[in-house]
Amino acid sequence: MEKRIFFLIGFLLLSFSIYAQDDFLPGKIYLENGSVLEGIVESKIWNRNPEKINFKTQSETTVYKFNELKRVEVGNFIFEKAAIKYEVSSSNPKQLTDSPILEFALDTVFLRVIIEGPKSLLMFKTKEGKPQYYIKHENQITLLEHRFYLARTEGLVLRENKRYVNQLVDLLGDCPTITQNLNGLSYKEEPIERLFKKYFECINYSPSFTIQREKTKIAWGVNLGLTSTTFNGEGNFYGTDIFASEDYTQSLAPTVGGFFETVVKGTNEELKLHADALFTYYKVEGAPNKFALIDENGVGSQLIGKREIEQLHLKLYPGIMYSLGNEKFKFILMAGLGLCVALLTKSSVVFDNQFYEKDPLLDNSSLDVGFTLGGGFSFNKLI
Repeated sequence: MEKRIFFLIGFLLLSFSIYAQDDFLPGKIYLENGSVLEGIVESKIWNRNPEKINFKTQSETTVYKFNELKRVEVGNFIFEKAAIKYEVSSSNPKQLTDSPILEFALDTVFLRVIIEGPKSLLMFKTKEGKPQYYIKHENQITLLEHRFYLARTEGLVLRENKRYVNQLVDLLGDCPTITQNLNGLSYKEEPIERLFKKYFECINYSPSFTIQREKTKIAWGVNLGLTSTTFNGEGNFYGTDIFASEDYTQSLAPTVGGFFETVVKGTNEELKLHADALFTYYKVEGAPNKFALIDENGVGSQLIGKREIEQLHLKLYPGIMYSLGNEKFKFILMAGLGLCVALLTKSSVVFDNQFYEKDPLLDNSSLDVGFTLGGGFSFNKLI
């Protein structure tokens, strides 16, 4: 039986991309002492409360702690600090109980404003990631109360305590056309936001602020570089080690391809989906070696020749990219899959500058799959 094992020591491709990322956007901060400051505010999507934020003016950068802040307006977001209550039951069906009774805890947090007007809609996510929605009217902030629970009938059935429906009917009751049937209203951001928009249309009022949905950010580009390839292997062909005396040259060849990436929403550009596609090529030449040839008449002979091996690959690297750092310098970690398809495989032997093309050393491989892990950095400006 013929057995072949090949080891290809390829290359490590480090892709360094320069992005014009900026974690600061124009905005305002309102302090507890009554001051209102305009400048450049550190941009965050605060699903949880920041311990501090950085605020820049033309002359200096100032760090403000959470307890000093009252309201932050940055980019397309407004965050308002408030002492609130929130419902503490789990949103995981496996951890629910059969009690519909609401349970509350207290905290002081930043609420994200969704719509602002005489009747406003705000939201907050707990540490467990459970969304909580709030209404603000006449300077009072009230939780829209909701809870999942399990009802015991013939089995366990998921039910909802939808007290928030009655709260919204009371709040928006001056426009009865939109509050006649709210039982089907989901406790989710976009359905409740649409309800408030319909309400403001009904009373012919333009909200002073409506959140702008974060658009999917897509980037693409070209990868250019060099690949350095060495070739080694082991195996036998009718009892003879076919690589025993072959020392292959190193191959240096260009590589070309492209990349595509998109930001995962709600991660402040820290988490991205990334994919590289690369065409790589190598050609190596072995040291002179003895080769056995059999002619058409069955007569064998030995000649000195050199084996040449070349391959063209398409390599795909889909994965996730996580960046950690500040606005000037970010360290990037990437993990994903590595997919490799051989588009061209050619093995030939040269005898006195004549090619013998029927050397069956390599076969085309349909698909090779592996895992990738790497790192790099990006920078905006270092000075």
